[in-house]
Amino acid sequence: MAIEYLDFTEETFPLIQELVSDSFGKGALNALQKILDNPIRKIIVPAGCIGIKNGKAVCFKASIMRRLYFCQQESFGLVGGYFCKTKKGCPLSVTLEVQERSEWTHFNPCRLRFGNTCIYLTMRMNAELGAQQGTESWTEMRFGLIHPLRFLWLLIWRKVFHLPQPDPHGFKHVPDEIRSYATEGEAHVRRVMDFDSRFDVFWKRYVSKNRGIVVSRDVETLTWLFGEDVRSGKCVLLAVVRDTNELEGFIVLRPMPDSPDRWQIMDMIALENAPERMDLLLRGARRFLKKETSAITLESTGFPDFIQPVLNKHMPHLQKTGHNRFEWISNDPEVVRVIEQIGNTRDSWFFGPFDGDYNL
Repeated sequence: MAIEYLDFTEETFPLIQELVSDSFGKGALNALQKILDNPIRKIIVPAGCIGIKNGKAVCFKASIMRRLYFCQQESFGLVGGYFCKTKKGCPLSVTLEVQERSEWTHFNPCRLRFGNTCIYLTMRMNAELGAQQGTESWTEMRFGLIHPLRFLWLLIWRKVFHLPQPDPHGFKHVPDEIRSYATEGEAHVRRVMDFDSRFDVFWKRYVSKNRGIVVSRDVETLTWLFGEDVRSGKCVLLAVVRDTNELEGFIVLRPMPDSPDRWQIMDMIALENAPERMDLLLRGARRFLKKETSAITLESTGFPDFIQPVLNKHMPHLQKTGHNRFEWISNDPEVVRVIEQIGNTRDSWFFGPFDGDYNL
């Protein structure tokens, strides 16, 4: 029995396509390509580990490197994903070795592993290894109604008449960075069509006053994760823009692929983690969806406890989703101290959809 282990790269991608498609569906291949496009791979090339038995891939786990900051100190974290094995023929020793090689013992710069799409069995297994859970917001989904009458009509359509959901109206992708969807003094919520130089300035300002943990929103990372979708209209990027053209925060919205009238928050951040700026962003987001789309709901999962009252103001309805899907683990005492003491306070901006592979 010949066993070998290979790094996940562009060259080895074909080896795992059948295994991943069988486990997660062919749609997962697009996400894996995005993982390979991660700009940090210019520094750290491997994007996961493949277990090979007799020339065939029998186990795989992806590794997504992310920049993060503890105050102004830049570091690296690792997000795992797409952990799978063949139904038969994969020895336990191979599964354990792939798990080990795909984590920070293989990527020395990492000080923290975290994720937000953890299934129940993985959560139980990782808890045995010392992983800790995220905020309570990862056990629930918040939502607010955008078009209540349309929501009621669809409810009757589905529940009373038992008819299939009609096709969504969608929205016209007409670039417009002039219209304001919410205003507070000299600050306006406007749609932005790309991650331009203003986002560089925003991120430098944010980091300069960061007092806790935050995952990097540098322009290169934002462009990798959202750039193409924002330009094409698949995602909507709204920003708080002052009269001086400076950015003070932004929010990324995306319709659900299987239910396009349900829109989700993919990311949201503002200078100094200010609740009043987040409130303005959410006001603008709701107004944008109401005026420009056929959205029924705006939905949110995750985010720290201190911002939940603001989220509740705009998305007052709660639906429990089961176990806590966020987990984090570190063998660095300083990292553990920071997250335990201030990771879930206004000093940090962690535990959001951006902090994992939820938005892939």
